Amino acid sequence: MKSKPPFRLHLDDEQATIRLGEEIGREAFAGLLIRLIGPLGTGKTTLVKGLAKGMGGADSEVSSPSFTVVNSYATKHIPLLHADLYRLGQTPFIDDTGIYEALERRNAVVAIEWAERVELSIYPSLTVTLSYCGGDASDGRDAVVTASGKGARVLEKLNVKLAGAGRTAS
Repeated sequence: MKSKPPFRLHLDDEQATIRLGEEIGREAFAGLLIRLIGPLGTGKTTLVKGLAKGMGGADSEVSSPSFTVVNSYATKHIPLLHADLYRLGQTPFIDDTGIYEALERRNAVVAIEWAERVELSIYPSLTVTLSYCGGDASDGRDAVVTASGKGARVLEKLNVKLAGAGRTAS
């Protein structure tokens, strides 16, 4: 499958980050891996709040799983697993978290913060890389979204839905 060009979006504030997550959540499907990459404080957990909301769940229940490693949220159709690998070092031990099983059985959407710390390239995925603009949060954030496998369908739909909304050149 030919790879799709990255989707680039400027996020002015927290609400824009939540809206991006909502749009992804509306298109998410069971077995989709959402890889969240970016420095501390760039909005990875905020994006998951929007993801939960877009999937028909309660965004108010979403919290950082830094210490629990994985949180599970009920949504309208399928569960959302939210993992944070920050504290697990470079070689995380996630075998007992349920992440692999959820991806293999395609019975949940899995969002992983610090996903670059684990190799999961065999699963359909969407990668959202968040970065600060101008060095700090006051200038907003940039999001670059890429996809692999069936995750490309979500990327295509984002391109259509968010055409022109804070888009930057690819």
